Amino acid sequence: NLKTCASFHLLAPMAESYLFGEPAAIVRAGGTPGFKLKKTDVEDFEADDPVWTGNVRHPKEYLRELVRRKDPATVYRETGGGANALRTLAWQTVVQNNGPAASFCALVEDLADALGVPSPLGGTPHVNTGSVLRNI
Repeated sequence: NLKTCASFHLLAPMAESYLFGEPAAIVRAGGTPGFKLKKTDVEDFEADDPVWTGNVRHPKEYLRELVRRKDPATVYRETGGGANALRTLAWQTVVQNNGPAASFCALVEDLADALGVPSPLGGTPHVNTGSVLRNI
């Protein structure tokens, strides 16, 4: 049974969604503050910005729009502003203030369990996870 043999996690829906859990991270990535989301859980990302007509469920595209709003000549780069914002992200803020971020919490909990240390986040992992990372 795959559920008892492995734990497989993907960031949901993509790394940029977690940046919206800490408003200052959007600014560090090069975007404008004051973004609008429909839901508080960053893993269930959906923009709610009446000015933006792009794909509301695509955090990277919305972040690109926020960067363009700040400076139309600037292009969002994952390896530039995105990497900096993710590297310095306040994960505790993301987990505690922006919905459960359950998939990310499950990943961290499984890693902590595999290393024999307590989870540093204290969030609630996704209910469909719970096995350790035995395949690493």
